[in-house]
Amino acid sequence: MSDVLLIFPRPSETSPQKNPAISIFYPGEAAAKKGFNVDYWDERIDSWDDLKKKSQKAEIFGISSLSGSMLGRAIKILKWLKENFPAKPTILGGVHATFLPENSLQESFVDYVVLGEGEERLPALLTAIKTGEELQEIDGVGYKKNGEIVVNPRTQLVDLKQNYISPISERTERYFVHAAKRNEVILPVSRGCPWATKRHACTFCSVRDQYIGTYRYVPFGKWVKDFERIYALQPFSLIEMEDENSAYLVKNPQFAEVLAKRGVKFHLHLRADQLQNEEVVKQLALSGCSRIHIGVESGNDRVRNEIYNKGEKVEHFLRTASLMSKYGIEGVYTYVIGAPTETRQEMLQTLELSDKLSKLHPKGKCRATVYVLIALPGTDIFDHAKKAKWWIPETMGEWSRVSAAYNPTLPKEVNNIYLIAGLHHNWHHKTRQNFPRLWRILILPFQTLVEFRWQMKFFKFFAFEKKAIEKLIGWRSRQSSGQRTS
Repeated sequence: MSDVLLIFPRPSETSPQKNPAISIFYPGEAAAKKGFNVDYWDERIDSWDDLKKKSQKAEIFGISSLSGSMLGRAIKILKWLKENFPAKPTILGGVHATFLPENSLQESFVDYVVLGEGEERLPALLTAIKTGEELQEIDGVGYKKNGEIVVNPRTQLVDLKQNYISPISERTERYFVHAAKRNEVILPVSRGCPWATKRHACTFCSVRDQYIGTYRYVPFGKWVKDFERIYALQPFSLIEMEDENSAYLVKNPQFAEVLAKRGVKFHLHLRADQLQNEEVVKQLALSGCSRIHIGVESGNDRVRNEIYNKGEKVEHFLRTASLMSKYGIEGVYTYVIGAPTETRQEMLQTLELSDKLSKLHPKGKCRATVYVLIALPGTDIFDHAKKAKWWIPETMGEWSRVSAAYNPTLPKEVNNIYLIAGLHHNWHHKTRQNFPRLWRILILPFQTLVEFRWQMKFFKFFAFEKKAIEKLIGWRSRQSSGQRTS
């Protein structure tokens, strides 16, 4: 038997990535340290039959989710749990519950919500549920009382220096091994973003309010202990520091020194204006940095700086790409189209810049994703969207229709660009991961059509191709892990 089963829904139908589900591991391991019997289920890796077996043995269910596609999967799982185990409480955590707790609690299949970081809130909530204690003193949780929705204010943050919880245990080891075998280990060294506390907080980003405007660090010694434990379980050659911004690691070269001893390369997340100094880029390359993710957002100055408040110039991105290419660092670039008042010409400037940056890198050393704007509550862009009279979802089901891959407010051709750009830019990476060797034949005809569309900037009348590509990629993505779903 387990006190709580923590669940990680599939985030995307098309992504082949299987990195560790740390959003449930951190709070889960914190609960385990408080004496709770914790179990996990990751939809990308575990089968539906596993969920059936584990749910029978669990007393409480917890699930973490973003808004969008992942939320749609969370809803399906939560409904199934309530239908089969109506007396067992359900808890929703993650970004969606953090910014829309009342919206989440309106649903009959959600009994409680946990806002923000769960290391302290989840154990406290589990204790209250099991003992029948009152909930009003627990920071950052939501619940239903006498038919009314109650959400306690979120004011406290985890003290990482004193109370850091390792996500690695005998319960989570197999997930880290799975990721290590695929070179998809993630292990953040910080939480928050230093720019989220400054005037250049990006208007579309939820990180500022997610971490209450702070930027905190994992103690070096504790991070090293986690890294060494994963490596001992299963050696790997690449790790992603999935920080919102990797400034702390750049300023502290001892992280890179530890990785270098094991021959492990690393992937950082930075801004272009942090990489204007050639010596900085050179030292990153020499220390083992093989890939850097950079949010470009837009190829148009007005959209990037007046709407998104990015505070960077096109020249920053061009210089950064040139320097990374010079020192052999792969570029991973992300863009966001569909902002309120953005014109088609401004959008095309973004697509043109994405090609320009890609061409600065050698073949196979650049990847890019062009997202559509999702206006999340808790972001400044949400107010812009409301003023522009965007459709604002009102239920969890409606929020599951909105994502960084699809926004029903935007024209169809804008929504089509996410998939077209993905195939255009990532043929050497995710597409080959989904379609290795002879499997490539399945996607090749669509790849040819997509390249034609990209070159002609013709994104309309894509419905049949889009549906076929999504089905094909989704099937191959699940096959890559041997996953079976309901």
